[in-house]
This record gives sequence, structure tokens and C-alpha cells, in this order.
Amino acid sequence: MAAVKACLSKDMTIRPSSGLAKISVAGLKDCCKTDGANVRVVHEPTPNNPAHSAIRRLPSDNLTLLTKISDLVGSAIYEAKSV
Repeated sequence: MAAVKACLSKDMTIRPSSGLAKISVAGLKDCCKTDGANVRVVHEPTPNNPAHSAIRRLPSDNLTLLTKISDLVGSAIYEAKSV
């Protein structure tokens, strides 16, 4: 993940509170939809990372949904400050 963070840092500001993860877009959308959250996944390619996407409208106060998303990702979610 350190290499991913270094690559992303070339094109955008990575804050200590930022989250980095690899997740299936379809899986994420399905998980959010069943919990009533209308998220958007926006493809935001950068020169150094043409696959980069951002999750918009993810409710940060819905701990049940965030736990479900965490389960989808498994242990592959990182706070930027820990990388």
C-alpha cells in the first residue's frame, strides 16, 4: 500500500484521514443499495493512476453500512496515516 500511496500522492493530496482500499464497484454499490445509501463511484483517473475512483455520498455516520463495506474489503483497507 505504501507504493499505492506514493503513486496517488503525485496527483492528489492524501490526508492522514484518507482511506485507501481495493474493492469491487458492483459489490460496493449493491451493499450500499441494500442499506438505503445512494452512493456514487466516480472514475477519476490521474496521470499516474488511470484506474483511480472515488466514492461519493457515502454516509460516514452509518456504522452498520461501514462495517458491511469493511467486510467486503476484508483486511485490505488502510488509513493513509498508517501507510
